[in-house]
Amino acid sequence: MHNIVDRSILNRPVETRPDESGVEFDLSGLVQLLLRQKWLIGMVIAASLALGVAYLLFATPKYTAEASVILDSRRVQVVQPTNEMPQSEGLVDAGLVESQVETIRSERIARAVVEQLKLTEDEEFIGSGPGLWRQIKNGVKSLLGLMEPHEPGDSPELLAALDTFDTNLKVRRVGVSFVASIAFTSESARKSAQIANAIANAYIDDKLTFRADTMRKASSWLEDRIRELRAQSTAADRAVEAFKTENNIVDAGGKVLADQQIADLSAQLAIAKSDAAAARAKVDRIDELNKNGMQEAALPEVLRNDVITKLQQQYDDDVRREAEWSSRYGANHQAAVALRNEMAQLKKAMQDELRRIGQVYRSEWEIARGREEALRGQLDKMYQDAAGSRQAQIKLRELEASSATYRSLLDVYMQRYVGAVQQQSSPITEARVISEALPPRDKSWPKTTIVLLGAMFGGAFLGMAAAFAREKLDTVVRTSAQAEKLLGVECLGILPALDLASLPAPHGGGDDANRLFAAADQTSGYVLTAPFSQFTETLRSVKISMASKGPDGCQVVGVISALPGEGKTTVAANLALLIAQTGSRVLLIDADLRTTSLTERLTPNAQGGLLEVLTRRASIGEVAWRDATTTLSFLPAVSRTSIAHTNEVISSVPMAEMLRQARRDFDYVILDLPPLAPIVDVRAAARLIDEFVLVVEWAKTPEGVLSRAVSRAEMVHPKIVGFVLNKVDFSTYRTLEGAGGLYYQTRKWERYGYGPT
Repeated sequence: MHNIVDRSILNRPVETRPDESGVEFDLSGLVQLLLRQKWLIGMVIAASLALGVAYLLFATPKYTAEASVILDSRRVQVVQPTNEMPQSEGLVDAGLVESQVETIRSERIARAVVEQLKLTEDEEFIGSGPGLWRQIKNGVKSLLGLMEPHEPGDSPELLAALDTFDTNLKVRRVGVSFVASIAFTSESARKSAQIANAIANAYIDDKLTFRADTMRKASSWLEDRIRELRAQSTAADRAVEAFKTENNIVDAGGKVLADQQIADLSAQLAIAKSDAAAARAKVDRIDELNKNGMQEAALPEVLRNDVITKLQQQYDDDVRREAEWSSRYGANHQAAVALRNEMAQLKKAMQDELRRIGQVYRSEWEIARGREEALRGQLDKMYQDAAGSRQAQIKLRELEASSATYRSLLDVYMQRYVGAVQQQSSPITEARVISEALPPRDKSWPKTTIVLLGAMFGGAFLGMAAAFAREKLDTVVRTSAQAEKLLGVECLGILPALDLASLPAPHGGGDDANRLFAAADQTSGYVLTAPFSQFTETLRSVKISMASKGPDGCQVVGVISALPGEGKTTVAANLALLIAQTGSRVLLIDADLRTTSLTERLTPNAQGGLLEVLTRRASIGEVAWRDATTTLSFLPAVSRTSIAHTNEVISSVPMAEMLRQARRDFDYVILDLPPLAPIVDVRAAARLIDEFVLVVEWAKTPEGVLSRAVSRAEMVHPKIVGFVLNKVDFSTYRTLEGAGGLYYQTRKWERYGYGPT
């Protein structure tokens, strides 16, 4: 009799976990991993802290002294163009400062300090010998071509001292300033300060020496260059004078004589033109006066003429008297008439004087015009004479420009030479010590806090790395999600490892006479002795999944595993008992002809079974055993000799006929089949079976074996309704599944009234 199940509910898609290999960060999984490996991580951290403490106890203390030097912000430029603006002293040149930092760190400064302080005799710098570590390091550098070149003949002590010196020296730029910090670490506080100050002083001495050498070389070069420029300038001046002599070019006040004469004649011609124009204007004015009479005589030259002035005054007096007498005695009076006659004579005299002045002006104009014409002729002739010397003057200007350039360069180089000579003897450099190193009070290394924190965090990192490595190397199936991802089928449940000590002993060996069987061990009948256990509840879930996914009518279900010993026989026996408890007719068949372990558990005294049915020597009813308390029938497998081709037997036509008969007589047929990986029986008989339930032993079954076993069974995989994880230790499993794993603790089941497991 089948259970009535709502298949619409059971056929809902299984909710699967996100892909653990995806890009999403699984914080919960990481926490659970760390919890699983907490003892390993703790041991690594403890070992790391122990090493840190040992290092603090036995390490030689180091002291670091620091000196500060301000670096020059100006480059020494011997030859600088006169039109170049000087560099700003406040402008930070990062490249210059970094170059000076590298200079302080250079081997030249190191050699100077080592020789000055005789560090080749100091055990701290040379030790008792080359040392294994130094030999290994130098060998690796030599192999990789990273050895720094040294001068021939350097002693091993000097090379060792330089190596130690470079290791303990730290030079850095302070922020974006011109200040460089020189820090040196030594086993002696006094020695560290002494060496730091010696490095700063050696750097300043090196700059002074470098400046003196540079200026000395610059002075020598400038002196040679000045000598060359002086010779070139003299040659250029001689070329100018020779060209003038060759082309009859004479200077006059810094100008060519012909040009000076043309300029003078041009000035004279301009004056002559002006004089002629002024004379012509006077002539025109006199002519106008003569034409219009004396009424408009206002010319300064006329007014300044004494004759005309007197005649005009007399004329004015006669006009006044004539008017007075005419009004007193009448216009025809003899005196008035005499005055008018005198006025006419005066006017005629003034006109005659104007004509005379006009003749004088005309004569002056003629003279000015003649002078203008003469100067114009001389200038034209001089222009004609100077036209042939224009090309010579162009060449002369080129020679004069070249001569002036050489003289200018000579002056510039003379100034640079004087400055270089002065700087050569100057004892001052822009670099100076602004803070001398003092012996430090506290050691710089090892720092207790830093070492312990470093050991702790380093141990934690190494511990987590070891934990991850251990997890990756662990290739067995540990979680349902892991197996679901690997197989692509649903997890039907998780079976705990059975606590057999808390269960009563089996109730007997059965009744052989009436073919009634009873479990000879505690595991085969576990569902009967612990009906409220998690084991039993999980098998109920398996039964429901079988009912929802299987065909209508009798279901032939094969219980399989990838490897032997995973508990498939126990699961098959208990699953059959559980279904039989509901009143369904169930036939349990021991189909593992290689081991027949189920037969040994339930019917160790059986004389016949599956093989007899297949060979038609008996029917199922004749050889099947029954359970006294349920409707379960069991068909054992009794083999008195080893069968080589068990796959042929289990997939034979008689086997198919037997299963067809069983489908008519039973509601369920449960087969305990051989394991998939080592034996091919299941693959051979897959066509005869409706469903498979896969049993996977927790923390034992390798992923690769399980995956290959299922993937190679092409006809088996589509019929697998799901798998169960068997023999699970839930105290460990809850750390694997995260929060979901807490559900599988025993106390959770007891809280809901399901009783002890």
